[in-house]
Amino acid sequence: MPNDYPLEFNMLEVGSGKLPRGNVNVVFSRKQASEKIYDNFIVADSTFLPFINESFNVTFSAFAIEKAANPIFMLQEMCRVAKKRAVFRFHKSENNSKHQKPGFTEDWFQKQVSILGFDSVQFANSIDYPVTGKLLRQFPKRIQKIKSWGVLRRFERWLRRIFGVQVEIEVWVKKSSRHLLSDEVRFVVVYNNSEVLKNAFASSPYVSPEKTYAYNNVINEPLPKFYNKTVQEHLNEDVWFVFCHQDFVLLEDLSLRLKDKDTESVYGPIGVRFSVDHFLGQIIQTNNQPIGTPILKDEVVQALDAQCLIAHASVFRQGLWFDEKFAFHFYEADFCMKAYSLGFDVYVTQISCQHKSRTLAGDLKSPEYLASLALFREKWKSFLPVRTATVMVEK
Repeated sequence: MPNDYPLEFNMLEVGSGKLPRGNVNVVFSRKQASEKIYDNFIVADSTFLPFINESFNVTFSAFAIEKAANPIFMLQEMCRVAKKRAVFRFHKSENNSKHQKPGFTEDWFQKQVSILGFDSVQFANSIDYPVTGKLLRQFPKRIQKIKSWGVLRRFERWLRRIFGVQVEIEVWVKKSSRHLLSDEVRFVVVYNNSEVLKNAFASSPYVSPEKTYAYNNVINEPLPKFYNKTVQEHLNEDVWFVFCHQDFVLLEDLSLRLKDKDTESVYGPIGVRFSVDHFLGQIIQTNNQPIGTPILKDEVVQALDAQCLIAHASVFRQGLWFDEKFAFHFYEADFCMKAYSLGFDVYVTQISCQHKSRTLAGDLKSPEYLASLALFREKWKSFLPVRTATVMVEK
């Protein structure tokens, strides 16, 4: 079961720092090796990694490829030893600073990974456009159709170039996707108030009792415990698990939406990522008012909100489980970070739904919340900062 083993990401970090992320980490010189305070590292050349093909689920580097003598060879090597994904963080500077190789941009990555025959996903990891970003949040469907939209974007880009503003980019080179054409859905809901369950989740027009596993949490046990139990019992089935809160109302047939989705990804109706200061995906709140930004296509995020998490049985068979040490808070952010570290994508997908809760955040001062926050910060300290649905978790 998920908590019976020590935390293993099956990740290789190339050019690791003082807080290594991988369970194997590469440093580039014996001098660096002598300064390390951890054991799981080797000295190697980034352009010749001493591992067989697809040795790790994920390979990762942070700002190392910018300094590589031959970044193309480093990219090829990291892709070669990765089974699912190679992740690269780098500084993108609009004025090509002296620390950055000319032409080292998202377009450079796109060209190189296309030559390698893989797909790539890019998203800004730090700075959003201050003016056009705000307009896009307020008028997502109309603003890009205005002729002056492109002019305003170029003006902001010019200002960034003048002031030498750097942006952190994280590029994912994804080596494979799996589409099993799976449309079987099983709902898992844990409740402690039968009236809330009846008026919210059970009222969903597209949820049938025969496809629902409902647990009355009488003694207030951790939600992940119920989730893991259900998955374990149906682990070998070709199904999507939809983990819902008792106050979540589904207003569409999920089987139609999930049929063509990548079964090696995690989904939800609303989420966040580091570079964006608002919720991606739009839901309806208790007062029938929308919250979040509607999206036209699936968007990569760091974390999803816990009200609804969707994952296929295949990712659990590959080691993605809920950590039962998180009773109620941060288990969803932990689940998403574990998915990321194992090479699975985490997406917001636009779903018609309602969340009949007072807030998304809940009680941010309760002892349970603060204890879970401390646990999350310690567990993922090498990856911080991480934006979750309730708070930005920083070092």
